[in-house]
Amino acid sequence: MAFVGPAAGDEGLDDIRGIVYRDLHAVLVGLLEQLAASGHAVDGGVSAAARELQALIDGLTLHVLLGRVPAGSAERIVRAAVGRLVTRS
Repeated sequence: MAFVGPAAGDEGLDDIRGIVYRDLHAVLVGLLEQLAASGHAVDGGVSAAARELQALIDGLTLHVLLGRVPAGSAERIVRAAVGRLVTRS
């Protein structure tokens, strides 16, 4: 967390943060829209599910970088979240 706080306030990183957030969000929305179009139910709607997954991924990324959560565990956590949010209708 020591490096996240200062980085969050660094105006020089604003463009990068915006691009990363926007692009990841767009990818998640696109994937969830494809799943919905193929007959899957997306709990709470595509936009809300994308925001939830993005927040989870953001948090897990920090924990993986800090060595608190192994990458394989993080992947399993994301897969489990997707399994809860997306179900076959």
